[in-house]
Amino acid sequence: MRASALVSFVALAFASVTHADIFQTFDCDGDGSLLLTELDAVPGVDLSGLYLGCADLTGADLSNANLAGANLYFARLDEANLEDANLSGANLTLANLLFANLFNSSLTNANLENARLFYASLQQANLTNANLTGADLEGATLLFTDLTGAELLNARLRYADMRVANLQNAELTGADLYIANLSLANLSGADFTGAIGPVAWTTEIADLITGSCCIPTGCTIISDRRCTDIGGTWTEGGSCDDCSSAPDPCAADLSGDGIIGFDDLVNVISNWGVCP
Repeated sequence: MRASALVSFVALAFASVTHADIFQTFDCDGDGSLLLTELDAVPGVDLSGLYLGCADLTGADLSNANLAGANLYFARLDEANLEDANLSGANLTLANLLFANLFNSSLTNANLENARLFYASLQQANLTNANLTGADLEGATLLFTDLTGAELLNARLRYADMRVANLQNAELTGADLYIANLSLANLSGADFTGAIGPVAWTTEIADLITGSCCIPTGCTIISDRRCTDIGGTWTEGGSCDDCSSAPDPCAADLSGDGIIGFDDLVNVISNWGVCP
């Protein structure tokens, strides 16, 4: 083969390989090929619904990309740019997202079980009803992040910045919140059973779990610890309906002298008749 023809052949082969730039780190699906798709990992690309298991997308720029419903099981997305990306319903189980940028991304109903999000940026991301069971979010930025109804069982959230995050009805059973910052976060209905702290440098986990505190003057929603401090009776349910007035222990003592006697009987007889 002439030199010019050899150069052309090599160039063509190289071009065909570099165009199909999404490969597996190993043959994760066992089909005998590392090639996943000939689509390029570029901003705005539509990869929705595709199988991308074990994909090597380290450092890829997938901003504004559509990855809704994609299967990214055990994928490598370390330092990837996923800003404004749509990952709704995506499978990111065991995925590696260390230092990844997920600013303002949509991860509603996504499965991130046991995913590694060490120091990832999830600021303003939507993680409503996402599964983050066992996920490693140490040092992650979750500022203004929506985690409504998210599953964070046994998640590692050490040093995470969760200021102003929405954790309404989130499940944080057994979560590690050591020195996580939850200032101004919405914790209404969140379950912190078995979670460990302290958080925000001073707040203990016990102070995050609020409920109804019944006191003589009415009811307030505070933590068990604070309720005890003011001499109230606390119920974790968080409903002041539990604070019904205690019955008068001596209702028949109409005269109020501490004795049920003749004076009380006279009071009843003197008021005998139809109630006004």
